[in-house]
Amino acid sequence: MNKKENVLFIVVIGMLLLGSACSSRRKAAIIPLQNAQIGYVLAGMNEHRFRCETVSAKVAVQFESGGTEMDVTLMIRIQKDSLIWASISPLLGIESTRLLITRDSVFIMDKFNRTYLATGMDFLRNYFKVNLDLEIIQSLLLGNDFEQYFTDNFKLSVEADQYHLSTANRRKMRRFVRNSDDVDRVIFQDIWLNSSSFKIEEMLIHEISDNDSKMRIKYSDFKLFNDSYLPTTVKINITRPEKSEIKLDMKRISINDSLSFPFTIPDNYSRIFQ
Repeated sequence: MNKKENVLFIVVIGMLLLGSACSSRRKAAIIPLQNAQIGYVLAGMNEHRFRCETVSAKVAVQFESGGTEMDVTLMIRIQKDSLIWASISPLLGIESTRLLITRDSVFIMDKFNRTYLATGMDFLRNYFKVNLDLEIIQSLLLGNDFEQYFTDNFKLSVEADQYHLSTANRRKMRRFVRNSDDVDRVIFQDIWLNSSSFKIEEMLIHEISDNDSKMRIKYSDFKLFNDSYLPTTVKINITRPEKSEIKLDMKRISINDSLSFPFTIPDNYSRIFQ
């Protein structure tokens, strides 16, 4: 990837991997690992979902791909179910790129080159070679499972002190289907849950295709935040088919504050097409 593609890659990955905790949770009844049933595990995962109206954070990012290394700072803001906003500053705190994702569209503003991109969600799907929609992105941002997708195809196994949920044929619930893409979209997914906290510690999303694209996310350094535990370090490995590694350290996280999402394209910017 060239430098411009690397910047975009970091912006979107930073957004996809923000974890945050928003409310206290009741303690689940403890059942020995080997005796757990899938309904118990799914209920525990749902009980410990992160529920917020807004989230903002400053994220230090270390990125490596194809011999290229970059250290950048991301500022991320989220409005539940509607907007995801991000700003990237690679040099001396100077903003280079701004991005906005809505339910239907992706907008990217390149401040260095005075250009912008306005396109649909297919841009992200084609870029990462993984099926993505706003609900999936938001769930990854909050460290949640995909609430709008069926759970009846999950299989449960136990690995050390983790529950392992896996499915190779996961579809969106009919009441959440918005278009034909939603009908056709199938998720191949693995989730590893901490058996005590029901927090997601690792997730794998992959595509069965010629490229065999994969996105593996690992959460660690959990800290108590707003009556729940937050993974403050996130490591990502992506194959699409080239390999990329990213490490995120999250700081200055705030929940349910009133946020602005500034995104005004100047008249002298030129539109580019992908």
